[in-house]
Amino acid sequence: MVDQIQNVLYKTSGLDRQSRLIVGVSGGVDSLALLHLLHSAGCNVVVAHFNHHLRQDAEADAQFVAQIARDLGCAFIRGDGDVARMAAAEKLSIEAAARKARYRFLFAEAERLKVQAVLTAHTADDQVETLLMHLIRGTGLNGLRGMQPRTVLHYYSSKIPLVRPLLDTWREELEAYCREKQLQPRVDVTNADPTYLRNRIRLELIPLLADYNPRIKERLIGLAANVRGSLDVLEDAVSEKYNLALLASGEGFRSFNRAQLVAHPSVTQMEIIRRAALEILPNSEDIDRAALVRAAALLDGSTSGLRANLADGLDAQVTSDRLTLFLAGSLISEPEWPVCPANQTLELTVPGVVQFENGWVIESQWLEAGTELEFDSNSDPNTAILDAYSLTLPLTIRRRASGDRFQPLGVEAGSQTVGDFFTNVKMPRDARVGWPLVFSGSQVIWVPGYRLAEGAKVHKYSRKLVQLRLLQKS
Repeated sequence: MVDQIQNVLYKTSGLDRQSRLIVGVSGGVDSLALLHLLHSAGCNVVVAHFNHHLRQDAEADAQFVAQIARDLGCAFIRGDGDVARMAAAEKLSIEAAARKARYRFLFAEAERLKVQAVLTAHTADDQVETLLMHLIRGTGLNGLRGMQPRTVLHYYSSKIPLVRPLLDTWREELEAYCREKQLQPRVDVTNADPTYLRNRIRLELIPLLADYNPRIKERLIGLAANVRGSLDVLEDAVSEKYNLALLASGEGFRSFNRAQLVAHPSVTQMEIIRRAALEILPNSEDIDRAALVRAAALLDGSTSGLRANLADGLDAQVTSDRLTLFLAGSLISEPEWPVCPANQTLELTVPGVVQFENGWVIESQWLEAGTELEFDSNSDPNTAILDAYSLTLPLTIRRRASGDRFQPLGVEAGSQTVGDFFTNVKMPRDARVGWPLVFSGSQVIWVPGYRLAEGAKVHKYSRKLVQLRLLQKS
């Protein structure tokens, strides 16, 4: 069994024998056996335990794992989270919230400690349960692929892989290993709770299917292997169409060219949407066919709405030219949009430069007034020429806040909310959250890319000017 572990780690997954690994250990049969196998193989491991605070004996589990790590001479790290509260706040199932919190912890620690991979103890039995869960909820080929020995969960880390060394090992083999090594794993009583779908599949459905075929588990593992082989051929074609349609991506969102998606058959549309959804939520088990149909229906207008919920806080939304998948609360930023940092006020001196996260900058410089300059010198929306004596320096830049008002150039009386101004100029809705505003004192004096304020305009008596320019540097 040690040889099998080493084969997955160093041949299948291409890991370096000398670098450290983080292994998630709950204290149960599977993870305890994996930890001992890794130790026997001479791996440099950090033992990680996450306390979900869902059971009365959860703290005892954490203490047990910490002691095992000490006995083996391994480093130990621990995480804690109120998973029940997280599930309620984010409208997730307890299972989904626990998985999200656990992976968040594991990969944050992996980044901090600069390890080369995160290891979990998923077994062949877990693979069978996952496949049946996907079938019950409705799935395409991707759901029948099952879990893979090595994968990158981009939602948690773009560079550190998740490796599952036990996917070809049955749980009964690990139970025998624990008996042989006289290990006493912890027992999680919630594994017998039929409230959870995975438990019902393991305790009720699989035994029922075994009455029809005693080797049903082996047959399902073979099905997953066959599907993976077929998908390896198909994914190149889907990837090409995905990349051609993709307009922008970032943490928590993907945006696509609507016209390009509409040009494809519905099955291709749904595969592109599925891939995007799983990049955003790599561990979701709720992105089923019905969710994909809801998203694809937005493209051709066959549904009355412009927005649909898919699962686990993931929504799809269409505008005239794009389809966007996004998590609630995520900032959707396009390369052609400047994005001002959240909860920050930036100072702009004259001369000076303020740089934003996605390559955009606002530059300032002094100009000397000439007799030909009038207020309509601001004909370029990305350039503003202002009367210096009307300004309070230094200028500041921040996002829109509640109560901000603006008097656009040419409006001689009255003002409007910045939100109304955004609507009037048809600024893309997703761009509004992070759009930078330039202030003189408490007054908005420029909406970059759109309009100068009336109170800052150049007039015939202006003798000293400030020029502001919005530029994209990369």
